[in-house]
Amino acid sequence: MTFPDASAWPPPFSVRVSSKARHPRLRILPGSGLEVVLPRTVPLETATMIVEHHKDWVQKSLTRMCDSGPDAQIGGLPDRVCLCGGADERRIICKGEEIDSPGVIRLLADRDDISTALRELRDWTRNHAASVLGRETERLAESHALPYASLRFRRQKSRWGSCSAKGVLNLNICLIFLPLDMTRHVIMHELAHTRHMNHGQNFWKLLFAMEPNALQLDKRLRVAWRFVPGWIWS
Repeated sequence: MTFPDASAWPPPFSVRVSSKARHPRLRILPGSGLEVVLPRTVPLETATMIVEHHKDWVQKSLTRMCDSGPDAQIGGLPDRVCLCGGADERRIICKGEEIDSPGVIRLLADRDDISTALRELRDWTRNHAASVLGRETERLAESHALPYASLRFRRQKSRWGSCSAKGVLNLNICLIFLPLDMTRHVIMHELAHTRHMNHGQNFWKLLFAMEPNALQLDKRLRVAWRFVPGWIWS
């Protein structure tokens, strides 16, 4: 995983045309950097002007991303994992190591075998995310009477979650690193799509009924990748 140079201007960026987008928007994606999303009606050549207009936000966001991924830059195994926005911190214990502390992550690999240890750590993260996110999704679905067909988990760089027309939910395992209120917001957002597949007035009315701070949480999600450690992509 590489990180863009936050001090360089203008930064490299990609442009994606979306049939679902109503307005131009900017996103910072781990491993990919800056992305400009344009509606079909907006000319491609406006992308540079959009980036320039939001220069302060772009530079601050790129700086946060660079600061959030030291493990990926040095290629080492972290000593600990911060879950739930840092509210749940777990020490990492490798083969032959012992520590008298609850809530540790025990790996079978030697600490010097970095590639194997990281693979085990990613496997642990996926299994832990599936367990925690699965229980929370089931709880919220029952609480708000929004049943879903099935639940799947993926490791994605561009989406926190999705819902198919058949009610199949997909959640990004990286949600396990975000603060709980942001994670729950993503889950409720996708559950709302089981009833309304668009982002129309009825969708937002339902989402606001479940989460009055939906707009503020949406805004925070734009820079939520800073909570995701670099080793998850190695």
